[in-house]
Amino acid sequence: MTLAADIALLALAGMATVFTLLYVIRSPWEKSELGRIYLAKCAVLSLVLIQISAATWISMDFPGRQPIRLVIYALGAIVYVPMLCALWREQQRDRRRKRKEVAGHE
Repeated sequence: MTLAADIALLALAGMATVFTLLYVIRSPWEKSELGRIYLAKCAVLSLVLIQISAATWISMDFPGRQPIRLVIYALGAIVYVPMLCALWREQQRDRRRKRKEVAGHE
């Protein structure tokens, strides 16, 4: 069962990384705020999964693992700040639009 989970983790890391690379290469991510935010999120998720896979397949104590984890996880926390701000702004816009629609129908 453990081997199957380790293989599934490796597959997940590989698929997430391929998705991120295809997004970078073939999508116009730089043209919008949401595109840039999504790229950052995908990149950090790929790094997290690669780091976890390395620890699983190589060693929990591979050289430099702790500083690498710190950088990746800190980046992850930082990347979520603009994501949360963008989500909040969009939700507020949607609410304002809905209030205007309701007020316009009265």
